[in-house]
Amino acid sequence: SANAGIQQLTLSVNDQFYIKQFVSDKISVNNREVRLEGMELLTEKSEIRDSLILQYDSYRDFLDFNNNIFILHTGKDCKIHSSDIGFFFKSIKQNAFFKNNPELRIRYTGELAGKVNSLKAYGLKASLDDKIYFDGSASTRNLGRRGKEFLNLRINQLTTSISKLQRLIPQIKSNPSLEKLGDVNFKGEFTGYFDDFVSYGTFQTALGQLRSDVKLNIRSGTDKAAYSGDIDLKEFNLGQLFNQKQLGNITLKAYIKNGIGLKKSTAHADLNANILAVEYNGYSYKNINFIGKLSPDLMNGSLTIKEENIDLDFKGSMTNLQTTPNIDFTANIRKADLKELNLTKQGMIVSTVVNSNFRNINIDQIDGDIRLSKTLLYDYEKNRVLTLGDIVLSQFKTNQNLTTRIQSEFLNLDLSGEYKTTAVYNQLISYLYKNHPDIFSQLKISHKSDLQAIRYNGVIEGKSLDRIFHFMNWNVKFDQFNARIFNDSKLDSILIVSDFSAVKYENVHASQLHLEILGNSNKIQIKNYLPDFQIGKKTLIRDLSLNGELKSNEIFLDIQGQDSLLTQKLYDLGLKMSFGKEENLLSFVKRNIILHGRNWMVKEGASLALYNKSFEINNLSIMDSLSSIEFDDKGRQGLKILLVNLDFSILNDLIHTGGLKFEGLFDT
Repeated sequence: SANAGIQQLTLSVNDQFYIKQFVSDKISVNNREVRLEGMELLTEKSEIRDSLILQYDSYRDFLDFNNNIFILHTGKDCKIHSSDIGFFFKSIKQNAFFKNNPELRIRYTGELAGKVNSLKAYGLKASLDDKIYFDGSASTRNLGRRGKEFLNLRINQLTTSISKLQRLIPQIKSNPSLEKLGDVNFKGEFTGYFDDFVSYGTFQTALGQLRSDVKLNIRSGTDKAAYSGDIDLKEFNLGQLFNQKQLGNITLKAYIKNGIGLKKSTAHADLNANILAVEYNGYSYKNINFIGKLSPDLMNGSLTIKEENIDLDFKGSMTNLQTTPNIDFTANIRKADLKELNLTKQGMIVSTVVNSNFRNINIDQIDGDIRLSKTLLYDYEKNRVLTLGDIVLSQFKTNQNLTTRIQSEFLNLDLSGEYKTTAVYNQLISYLYKNHPDIFSQLKISHKSDLQAIRYNGVIEGKSLDRIFHFMNWNVKFDQFNARIFNDSKLDSILIVSDFSAVKYENVHASQLHLEILGNSNKIQIKNYLPDFQIGKKTLIRDLSLNGELKSNEIFLDIQGQDSLLTQKLYDLGLKMSFGKEENLLSFVKRNIILHGRNWMVKEGASLALYNKSFEINNLSIMDSLSSIEFDDKGRQGLKILLVNLDFSILNDLIHTGGLKFEGLFDT
């Protein structure tokens, strides 16, 4: 045996591995061991410090260093470059990870023991280019035999993030949702080969906790990969992950059994999940259970929710997943308290049975029907019940024509043409904005601009509506209506014709209402006709017509009405509203008007200008042979009304005041 110290040593091995500095405070060598203490070994890119012991049976063991030499190494603040690792482990050079990171540096502090092909690490603290941090222990086998590498990791802490992993592994695509996880800390264990392993542990993220216990074998390729395991989420913020404001935290236990195949085209698995709690729209749903199966062309399963405010069973399947999915399901909603679920402000419970059979998950291409039966609404605050019976929603396509239908006891719809169901509303509003921008831009109707070609015609029928209005406690009431609608953007034409049965709003009553809307690129005409229109118990207007016209940036309104005996005009009035960028101007179309059977003269140039935060009155006054009414804006500071000899008895017919009556002349 020999003992010595080394002040300086350099070494080159086959011009592939170069030691530019080797220092050791104490070296002892014998026929069984080489011991280096106070050591520092520097290559061009690596640094190894502290102590190194090499044990062997004879010096001939150095001829097969990886398999015969037992290493004991204590390292402090060591740095190893990937190129130096590749000198000892040739197979690593072919590894995709090391190919993508040829300048990778591994920093570590800890103890290593074992032969090169079966190393163990204790108290190991390591980092990869400051992108992955590891604290734990490890044992390995066959590191020098490609495809046979075995690894056991006991991890106290493993910290990284998606953005850091992307810099290490470019194949990981950018994903804004996953980046919200922030720094991910894992504690657990990994045992097995790179293509056949068991892993379990807990992930702590910025969004919550995830626990997993997974077994995966991909030795036969991803198409035939076998897997199973379970995943637990604890108060995990799904809403933030998927950018859904209404969705909040979720706590669940999920199980995967008999998993085969990792690709969409080959995956088979049995799924089981118990959602202990999930927040949606401010309500925490509990006790949700799901059991299902997944295959390349089929997904089926059942879901149950049973709690105080919602009780439902769902069972269904999706087939033809590779082409056009077919959805077939039944949902029995025995109870859903919409107020407690934060879906309505009114105390409402709904129950119904939903049956569906349709193709495609794109709403605009759905072919099939959805049926709601035994539908019931219960308003527990007012103790009212509304039965809606059966409701059928269907849609199908013939050649280029799409047909959408609703059939029920209270509403029927039949719409057919070339259109997208989800775009009808946006295209109608966009049509109005395009042809009358000055008018509709000020209305600020919420919509998405859509000027694609559209053509459809349809019929809408409402019946037995009084009971719905009564149940909803709405002031507007009518029992029946029907409407015909036609829209063709290529012809730049829209037509709506509708008729309503008796309409009532508080003390205003109309025996019938006929409405027509005819529009093109130049103008939109609106015609309203009411045979009998009554305010309170006294004022009855017959043959009342309210006709309007939208043309460019102007709206014209003409009001005509007869008295109860059809012997004289009660109303004859024409108004015009002109829309501009800075002001909207209301004026009279004709100076001679009739209000409540009396003839009035409008002062020439009478108008009302409306601005963003103020208004201006110009010459706004009306007069007859005895009376006059004059308006003044007080220099845009307020409103002054001057009344001369005004007969106040007119208010008795217009205002419902119970026992209060107005009479006499009034001056201000």
